[in-house]
Amino acid sequence: MSLAYRANWVTVSSTVTHGDTLNLELSLLGILPAPEMAALMRETLRADGWREGPSGALEKREGEVTMTLSPDGQRVEARLALTREVSTRAPDAAAAKVALEGAAQRAEDEVRATAAARLTALEPDLRVKLGEAVQRVYAEALRTKAAALGEVESVRETRDADGAYEVTIRVKV
Repeated sequence: MSLAYRANWVTVSSTVTHGDTLNLELSLLGILPAPEMAALMRETLRADGWREGPSGALEKREGEVTMTLSPDGQRVEARLALTREVSTRAPDAAAAKVALEGAAQRAEDEVRATAAARLTALEPDLRVKLGEAVQRVYAEALRTKAAALGEVESVRETRDADGAYEVTIRVKV
C-alpha cells in the first residue's frame, strides 16, 4: 500500500532597484561672462547629441546611463539605475518571506556593486569627452573675445604630438 503526499510551496517575488550617480565638475575659465560660457557649453553639447530633457536641462543617454548638464553649465551628473527580479519558494508564507528578504538584500548588494562598477568604468571616457567639449567652448569663447577687441586677421588651431590643443588668434587692433 502506498500513501500520497502533497507538498504545497509558496512562491514570492520582489523587484530590487538601485541607482547610483557620478558627478563631474566642469571648471570653465571666465573668458566670457559665466552665463555666456554656460550658453556656449550648452551649444557645444547639443552639437554632440545632447537633447533638451523634460525639465529643460540638457541630457544624453548612453546605454543605461543618463547624463545631465546642470543649468549653470558647471556640473554633469551621470545616473544609472539597475533593476533585478528576485523570487524564492518555501513550504509556507512566513518562510518564503524570510527567504525573500535575504535574497532581496543579496540582490541589492549585487546591483549596487554592478552600478558602481559600470559608472567607474564610464568615468574616464566621459571625462575625455567633456574635456574635448570644454576645449571647443574655450576656442569659441576666445574667438568671440578676440572679435570684441578688434578685427580678427587669422585663427590657427593646432595639436602637437602629445595631443595638446593650441589656438592662435591674430587681432588687428
